[in-house]
This record gives sequence, C-alpha cells and structure tokens, in this order.
Amino acid sequence: MRVPSWRWLRNKRVMAALAVVLAAGAGVGSWLATSSSAAPTTTTTIVTAAYGTVEQTASATGTIEPISQADVDFAVAGQVTAVDVSVGQTVTVGQTLATIDPTALEADLDSAQATLDADKSKLSSDTSDGAPSQELTADQAAVTAAQSAVTSAQDSLDDATLTAPLAGEVAEVNLAIGQQVSATGGGNTSDNTGNTGSSSSSFGASGASSSSSGSGGSSSSSQIVIVDTSSWLVDASVDDSSIGEIQQGDQANIVPEGSETTVYGTVGSIGLIATSSSGVASFPVTVDVTGNPSGLYTGMTADLTIVVKELSDVLTVPTAALRYENGGTYVELVQNGKDVLQPVTVGTSSGGESQITSGLAAGDQVVETFVRSTSTGASGTGSGFRFGGGLGGFGGSGLGGFGGG
Repeated sequence: MRVPSWRWLRNKRVMAALAVVLAAGAGVGSWLATSSSAAPTTTTTIVTAAYGTVEQTASATGTIEPISQADVDFAVAGQVTAVDVSVGQTVTVGQTLATIDPTALEADLDSAQATLDADKSKLSSDTSDGAPSQELTADQAAVTAAQSAVTSAQDSLDDATLTAPLAGEVAEVNLAIGQQVSATGGGNTSDNTGNTGSSSSSFGASGASSSSSGSGGSSSSSQIVIVDTSSWLVDASVDDSSIGEIQQGDQANIVPEGSETTVYGTVGSIGLIATSSSGVASFPVTVDVTGNPSGLYTGMTADLTIVVKELSDVLTVPTAALRYENGGTYVELVQNGKDVLQPVTVGTSSGGESQITSGLAAGDQVVETFVRSTSTGASGTGSGFRFGGGLGGFGGSGLGGFGGG
C-alpha cells in the first residue's frame, strides 16, 4: 500500500525533531559530565628554604639608537657630479662620499691667490724702496687679508668633496648626480650621549651634525646619514613610581623587538625633567649597550629590565609558598610529618622568589601551593546549558503536536 505523501512528510519532520532532541540530550550530558570539573584545582609540593639571590627590577621600554650618528651636508653650493656611496655601505673616516663641480671654486681660489701674490710683491717692493712705515703697515694688512681669502677659498674647494666624519654604515643617501645643492653653513657635531664639539671643515662637511637623542630612526633631511654601528644605547622612559629606585650604573637586560636574544647594558644617565601622558609622569633614561652585539638597528624598540637591587646569599622560598592571613604572613612548615602555620618576615620579592628575614632556617621544608583554574570548561558548559533549555521549549510544542495527531 502506498503511503500518502502527507504522512511521509510528517514522518520526516518527526525524525528531524527526534534528532534535535537527541542532540540536546547529548549537550546536557556533556554539561553534567564537565560541570563537576569547573571548580579550580589545587596542587601542593614540598620545597626547601635555601640561600640564593633575589633581584628587584624595574621595567621599561625604549628605542635603540647609535651613540654616534652624523648627518652630513655640503657646506658649499654647486652641482653634484658624483655620489660614491650607497645605503648599507660601510665607510671609514675621511672616505669620499660625494663631490660637486669644483670649477667655480677653483676659479675663486686662483683669483684669491693672484691677489695675494700681487700684495706680497707690493710689500716687498715698498720695503726695498724704503717706503714710509704707514705705507708698509697698509701693505702688510693687505697681505694678511689676501692670505685669509686664499685660506677661505681653499677650504671651500676642499668642501666640494664630501667626506665621512666618522666610521660607520651609510643609513641614508639623499643626493643624485646633477642635483643642485645649496650651502648648509657651519654646525656642531654631537652624539647621543650629549657630548658636543666643533665640526671639522677638513672633512668637507662643516654642516655635519648628529641626530638628537630619541630620534627613533626617523628619516633625515640631510644629504647623507652615517651611523656608528660599533656602539649603541637605548633611549628609555621610566614612570615616576620606579624612577627613584634606578641609579646610574645599574645593570639592564635588553630584549629587542622580535628577538629572543637578550643583550646587556648599564644605565648611563637619568633625566630630571618628566613628560606626562594620560596622567602618568615618565622620566628619560639612557642605557649604554655593552659591547657590540649583532642584530641591532636604529629605531628598533626594546623591552628593558633594570636590576635596581640585588641581594646575594639570602634565605629564600618560592613566593607561592607564602600565605597572608589576619594581616600577617605565614608559611606551612612541615614538622614531624605535619603542616604547621609558621609566621615569617618577608624582605624583597622578585622573579617568583621571596627573601625570608626571620621565621625560617635553611633546610626547613614548606608547602608551595598551585591553583589551576578550569574556567574554559565552565564557560563552555554554561553555553551548552542555555542551549538545552531552549530545546525543552521546542520539544514541548513540536512533540506534543505529534502525539496529539
């Protein structure tokens, strides 16, 4: 006998409803199975009080900078005829970086030299002829002025060749052959430690200077930038809650961004003027990197851990062994197979270890407690429970209608 199509459709709906109900039952069963493990679990272990080292640290972030960075520009105007270096190239002191057309500068020097020669000849002639002293004084003044002009013209001609004022790596080249450049004038050469000095025109870079501390590796407007990759520092910022603990010479552990290798340094300077952000005052601190580690680049960020206090050969226990009750600090001391609540006095705590200044002796055994949460499972069961409640409503209407039919 052929089953009518309406009965086939109704049976198909019933089977679908039963499948959903079974799935709901499975969800509730899963919740019941996991709800018992939702509470945190506690485990304990026995540890021994022993002498060790406790370090108190302050954390900071900073930017890696070269100690010396030269921003080099032509000190005279002219058209660029050669660019002899490229980004990433290593250069030595005095090495040629670029040149401009010296034709006009050579003409200036020849003219100044001709004037000097003429003035010297006149002085010699007047001296031989027994000219009055006033005339000889004027002749000597003219020679002195002409000599100064020759020296200046020679310096300008020398400045037509741009040379490296320090050894390092070329970081930027903002010159091209055929480019017309203007004179930058004189300047000072400084470094990120704050030392300054007069720039040397013998390098052909009287406009050379070093970027200020905290430049962050931003692009420069200088024609050529050279960084000394043999020595680095970190420009850091430390908030006012920790700055009072830091002293010059403190050791620092430095982890550059994206690196798993720690490099080391010492605090070189501590600033006295704070900057404020979101109501928090921070002070500038520079950390001198020890040695010449590889993998450092201008502008990299780094995480710093500064050791502000180090206590050696002190009695320590894991911080997880401490208990705080009624305003006091205790440990569970194991004595004769029993746990005894023992009051202790705690000194410095850091890195999961705490100094015990009284209440324990070396060799004493205490209980260390670990609490592990299973909140992930509890969250999942909560969601499943709500899902099961919704299905109860569905079963009441759908299955009730089926039974009535």
